[in-house]
Amino acid sequence: MCDSRKAAIGWDEKYKNQPWHQVPGKPHLRRGIGAALVLQGTAIPYLDMGGASIKINEDGSFNLLIGATDLGTGADTVLGQMAAEVLGVHWRT
Repeated sequence: MCDSRKAAIGWDEKYKNQPWHQVPGKPHLRRGIGAALVLQGTAIPYLDMGGASIKINEDGSFNLLIGATDLGTGADTVLGQMAAEVLGVHWRT
């Protein structure tokens, strides 16, 4: 797991910390910590494929060209945020 993500959720302080996993007053319950990932295939394999490229502009801004359609899924936002993180720049809408 990425160190910045681990720090954000306090992974090192919680994982393998038995007192943290216990729920006060409820001995039959336990707290957990984890990470999740999902991949949704909605296209025809090896036929419908997506891609992305980044064009860096003369003023230092960039354009993200993606092969995805945002139908309310947030793809435009999420992919823009991912590109900004990789490039190490501030994200703004």
